[in-house]
Amino acid sequence: MSTAKAPIESWSGAMIQTLPNQLSTNGAQTVEATADPALFDQMPAILQVLDREGWLLTVNARWLRVLGYERSQVVGRQFVEFLTPEGAERFRDQYLPALLAQGSLEEVECPFVRQNGTVVEMMLSATAETDDTSEVTRLFVALRDISRRKQAEQTLYELAKATATVTGDTYFRTLVDRLADVFGARTVFVTECADQAMTRVRTLARIRNNQVVENIEFDLAGTPCEGVIGGSVCHYPRNLEQLFPCEVGNESYLGVPFYDSQGRVLGHIAVIDDKPLHCDRRDIAVLEIFAARSGAELECKQKARALRNHQEELTHLYTRLQDTNRYLEQQIADRTQEIERRRLVAESLRDMVLILNSNHPLSEILDYIVATATQLLSADSGAIYSLEQDQQTLVIQAARGLPAAYAQNLSFAVERSFLGQAILRRQPIVFSNLAEALSERDIDLDSSRRVLLAEHYQTLLAIPLLRQTVEGEIGEVFGGIALYYPQPHQFSDEEIRLSVAFGAQAALAIENARLRQQVEQMAVQEERSRLSRELHDSVTQSLYSLTLLAEGWRRLAKNGRLEQIDEALTELGQIAQQALREMRLLVYALRPLSLEEAGLIGALHQRLNAVEKRSGVDARLVVTDVLELPAPVENCLYRIAQEALNNSLKHAVATAITVRVAATTGQVTLEVTDNGRGFAPALAHESPGIGLSSMRERAEKLGGTVTILSAPGQGTTVRVQMPLLSVI
Repeated sequence: MSTAKAPIESWSGAMIQTLPNQLSTNGAQTVEATADPALFDQMPAILQVLDREGWLLTVNARWLRVLGYERSQVVGRQFVEFLTPEGAERFRDQYLPALLAQGSLEEVECPFVRQNGTVVEMMLSATAETDDTSEVTRLFVALRDISRRKQAEQTLYELAKATATVTGDTYFRTLVDRLADVFGARTVFVTECADQAMTRVRTLARIRNNQVVENIEFDLAGTPCEGVIGGSVCHYPRNLEQLFPCEVGNESYLGVPFYDSQGRVLGHIAVIDDKPLHCDRRDIAVLEIFAARSGAELECKQKARALRNHQEELTHLYTRLQDTNRYLEQQIADRTQEIERRRLVAESLRDMVLILNSNHPLSEILDYIVATATQLLSADSGAIYSLEQDQQTLVIQAARGLPAAYAQNLSFAVERSFLGQAILRRQPIVFSNLAEALSERDIDLDSSRRVLLAEHYQTLLAIPLLRQTVEGEIGEVFGGIALYYPQPHQFSDEEIRLSVAFGAQAALAIENARLRQQVEQMAVQEERSRLSRELHDSVTQSLYSLTLLAEGWRRLAKNGRLEQIDEALTELGQIAQQALREMRLLVYALRPLSLEEAGLIGALHQRLNAVEKRSGVDARLVVTDVLELPAPVENCLYRIAQEALNNSLKHAVATAITVRVAATTGQVTLEVTDNGRGFAPALAHESPGIGLSSMRERAEKLGGTVTILSAPGQGTTVRVQMPLLSVI
């Protein structure tokens, strides 16, 4: 930033008083003939010597440089020839008589004309040299260039005149328009700080290429404005783009901050140009004057805005007061509405009991509970959380109205959560100021979720999910319900009791889901027991028959009755083969470990190799575009394929079997085709041993279908089609 030099004009007035003593007192001589002409010529002030009639005896070098003349063009001419007509008249009529009469003249304005015809404003000081008779012999004159000051005064006057009668936004627009003219700059704008951290500003008025343009908001980092908002006057007269690469195409910059009445930076004024911008202290002073006015204007604008907000708040309070009066006048109507609300609550609880006793998935039941709870308890949002097996973590299971960024994959520690405190105390808790509670407590939420929670909600009702025993005592804890309110909310005792009822229903739903899971596991165990009984009833009997026949035939052979040995060995082999086939089928009737480890395709491949191919059947597995399937789908398809393969071996006497599996994004298809005897599907219900009904039941549980294609002597195809979306 440029700074002003210590001006020689500050001492020229005093110097002019002592100058005659340093020069010759011979009035007939010129200064060049004095003892030290170099001293006079090299002085940094603008100096000239006149005789009492106003003829120029000499001037120093700086006089010649400022006015652009050669010495030969000056000496011997009348002083007033270098003044404007008005200045010459004023010098002859006023200044010269006063100087001759008083002996000195201080700080009077005098306009000079340069060699090139331009006018330069000067401040003139002079002293008279006298002889022994007190007659004036010579006049010593010192000049000071005040053209920049006059220009600054004119600029200040024009700016003051243009902005004197305008305020607010009009003032800012007028200011940047006039500053653009004064500085001849391409861009001028006025800003205000846009955040408390003072890292961003927004423009209040902006002009570019003599056109008012749209206001913008921008980050200060990396811009020359950053230092200004920091409280400094910043002037970069050239090379701006090199200093700040973001200022593409700009060469120079001048920025001045402005403040409020408390001394805090409110914004700044910036002047930017694509050519060098040379400013002295007067230019900066002018800008600082209007920066002070801008600070006052902006502070008034902000106070006016705050006043409007306050008035709006008063209007809002007045409206609320009117609403309260209307509420008092309509108590009877409100009581009727309360009765209706209680009726809706009763119906909702009744419907909830019906849903709990239905076969709806747990997720649907929890969604219904949280939706009903938010509606009847007038909450903006709600969620149900369940306890993990470690009893230390809560995981969201159902939500309504929560911001997606907050609810997605949400989990938190029990001991570091609002809901966890209700669980640990075994009773509902109301948190009436969430923003304050978040700042005071160690809550297990990341910073983004904290911001979302504080911005959207003020009140939280946390309800634990408790299972009550038959005796009414509190039993196991399953999790909790959280209801969120954007405004402060006062809960009645009835609302608290209702929230506890919803918590009990949600706990019951979770407990029922666990009981169903236990029942399903018991059903699987029962199925395995049944298969074990079949193993005992079929394979064991065959093996026992083998034992008896082998012992009988051994005795026949021992007694020499060998004529029946071939027939006996044949029968023995058939029984053994049948026993082996039944053993293989029964073993694979259980879900093998390979299904869990290798999945559906690996399990089918193992089954065909271990059973069908060992039984002499030409067995093939054809797979097309198989996706990773959910475990329930794999288990169902394997069971149906197992049943179909068993039928092909037991009843169809097939010699060739093909198993096909194909899957798309939304559906999977399984086909088992054999070349066996075939049958009439319409008469299948008369042959319970082939298990067609169990195939259909398994598929329908997961939303699938089973199709049987067969005819006597033409083989059989069992086709299963199952949608994947219904089981994900």
